Amino acid sequence: MDKNKALIGLNNEIEFVKKFNENNDLFILEKMGISTNNVLAVHVKSTIYSEYHEKKVYPKSDIFLTEKKINRELLVKESFYINENNKLLKDHFNNIYIPNSGISIKLNTDKYTIHKMGPTFFNNVFKISELGAGASVYCTKNEEIYKNKQIFTAWGCSKEQVQHYFNEILNCNLNLDDLNDLKRVKQISNETIKKMIKDDEKIFDLIFKGKYAQDPYCANWIYDLNGFKKINTVADFKVTTGSGRSKGTYTLVIKP
Repeated sequence: MDKNKALIGLNNEIEFVKKFNENNDLFILEKMGISTNNVLAVHVKSTIYSEYHEKKVYPKSDIFLTEKKINRELLVKESFYINENNKLLKDHFNNIYIPNSGISIKLNTDKYTIHKMGPTFFNNVFKISELGAGASVYCTKNEEIYKNKQIFTAWGCSKEQVQHYFNEILNCNLNLDDLNDLKRVKQISNETIKKMIKDDEKIFDLIFKGKYAQDPYCANWIYDLNGFKKINTVADFKVTTGSGRSKGTYTLVIKP
């Protein structure tokens, strides 16, 4: 991620916490079905181990809400900013967070990333490495086709396996050294991955809500330039290739 974008995003999260804690946003509370304004916003700072990524990652939740157990005088001293590691929360943190209150803050751009997944996450969730490879192939220039050998290896399969998989799906005999056939593979891969996300609630929740982490580190809500809303399957999205492919970092990215 661009360092400037990351810094702007972080500042947006901090400002959200401060403004919310100084004067609770009743619109947000009403949307979340919270009947009291005796609530604090807490900034998430930690990474969480994900069995799907097989490593620690930043959770989807940037903010979550807790019962207000801190008086206003102490909040003023903290400039209304509280994060999960704050000493004022540590003694009773697990008893006061409000269930399902995780919020993803995406206020710095409308071109944000919903989820980035490499081969480990993809293969653990979708369990079809050929699809990940198919969505990642080079398919615009003949002189780049040779790079697909590394693509197939990175996603845990071979050229022969990818060709066989898509031959079966399309009932044809593809040539993975042909740009037109590679474009078909990429298109079918993206469409299939999108359909799997939309049709499988568990996969959707992992991708959009980060439910590889426990509450309150998974996000049921999103606050972006279009407003504050609950995360649901109605919103459209696209599957694209991550920007690090030319550097040997193979990822697929889900974007609005």
